[in-house]
Amino acid sequence: MYQLVLILHIFGALISFTILALAVRTVLKGAKERYKGYFHLIMKIAVFQITTGVLLFVLQISSSSLLRFCLGLGLYLALFGFVEAVLYFKIYPKKRQFLAKFVLLRHLLIPFSYGKRTKA
Repeated sequence: MYQLVLILHIFGALISFTILALAVRTVLKGAKERYKGYFHLIMKIAVFQITTGVLLFVLQISSSSLLRFCLGLGLYLALFGFVEAVLYFKIYPKKRQFLAKFVLLRHLLIPFSYGKRTKA
């Protein structure tokens, strides 16, 4: 079982890095009609890779470091997340300002609104 998951994970890694490179090339060329396709494809590949990576960690016979697993997972998420974010902002350029305002308001103002409220 471990060997099958390992082969699937390695095969998925080769495909995922190829797709990521093609997506970056598409963004650099400005082929806007392909952005959404790559956006959804990268999301599906990321789910597959993370799932097989977690299975590999669980099925591993020798004890592996949890820190090593988390670093690998973080690297995958950072790489896929960066390309996904670039594609998202290329697909929806007007939402860039809205997203920045939403994050700013959510993380700065909401914590202050949880105090005791008094009626006027």
